[in-house]
Amino acid sequence: MNGMRLTFCGVRGSYPVSDRRMIRYGGNSSSLLLESDEGAVLLDAGTGIVDAGRRLQATHPGQRRIHLFLTHLHIDHILGLPFFPLVYEPGIHLSIYCPTPAGVDLEKAVHSLFLPPFSPVSIEGIRAKIDFHPLASDRIETQTVCGMEFACRWHRYHPLQGSSIIKVTGGGSTLVYATDIELPNGLDEDLAVMIRDCDVLIHDSQYRDRDYFGNQGIYRGYGHSPVSAAVRMAADCDAGKLFLFHYDPEYTDQTLEAMLRQARKRFPATYLARESLKINI
Repeated sequence: MNGMRLTFCGVRGSYPVSDRRMIRYGGNSSSLLLESDEGAVLLDAGTGIVDAGRRLQATHPGQRRIHLFLTHLHIDHILGLPFFPLVYEPGIHLSIYCPTPAGVDLEKAVHSLFLPPFSPVSIEGIRAKIDFHPLASDRIETQTVCGMEFACRWHRYHPLQGSSIIKVTGGGSTLVYATDIELPNGLDEDLAVMIRDCDVLIHDSQYRDRDYFGNQGIYRGYGHSPVSAAVRMAADCDAGKLFLFHYDPEYTDQTLEAMLRQARKRFPATYLARESLKINI
């Protein structure tokens, strides 16, 4: 295998936006398309999964088994599922993986998106076969699909029921997807083990430092990081590259570029996640 290839399909946090001031980096909520020589895998199902599905159909038209890893079940990370084109295609087999803490039913949570009063589709409207794989919330659990190893580690740094970090290894390279995490004052050593020496780190960077640490602390406890936390994680864990991600929906392209300038002062190999951006890992 010649390594992994990543396409950012949705990079916003909280809710999708459409605004001419946000065209350069995009307004869809979180979704990534990760490809290897053996197939493609989706990470998160925000509204960006609609574009991810079209891309998957175009680049892997013969792939009938689709794998989707969810970091958690907050609405901005699953909102795109009822609009994901492959859900309505007969012959598709969709496997959904997500760490689930006690009391959370993965299948019921996903099915609720297709039921009245939220949707006119109903379960009977789904043409693909969907199976569900609840992953452990008390240990790292690993799945190998499309020639890539996916290690999922649940954490408590996102309200109310936490989220997960996903580490992907393939072709001699490592990607870590760490969205929806709030660690402003230091590292969690268990999580640092997941991140250390990765080639690419995609890290929650929802807030400018002045917004997170100012404003009477109103953003504290929301489960999202300021830019400086993402930079510190990348620097302390010796990541190769850092991609800022999960931007506040109110932030314009100009604001994001100011965040990038701040980040590069400490970690020069920092970049902004942008819809349709493709990178080799």
